Amino acid sequence: MLILNPIQNCQPTADYNFFIVRSAKSVPKGFHHVPQLSPPKKLFFQVQKWKKEFLWPDMWDEYRNQFIAEMETGELGEYLGYLEELLSEGNTVQLVCFCPDPSRCHRTIIGDYFLERGYDVDFN
Repeated sequence: MLILNPIQNCQPTADYNFFIVRSAKSVPKGFHHVPQLSPPKKLFFQVQKWKKEFLWPDMWDEYRNQFIAEMETGELGEYLGYLEELLSEGNTVQLVCFCPDPSRCHRTIIGDYFLERGYDVDFN
């Protein structure tokens, strides 16, 4: 099972607990920092720009499309393969990030990816 949580609800209760943010000054106890599952730097900074220009969350669909494109290539795609390996072995995996609104968060995009592949996902 894949469990998705905001940082406010994080407890390291899964077999594997990953903190999926680009930059972490501190990592919650019991979690491993995995920036490879966060938005790539270019996309992260694009969102910051949209926020400053008051275009966020209106640009969500564009963000989602860019994140999905990144999931199909490079480091993000490789780490999704690693997650799938863990899930297929029956492990419980928890992904945690800073986003308070799961409807506008990369962890939900990742959750949808695994839900479409038949895995159990707890979107919290």
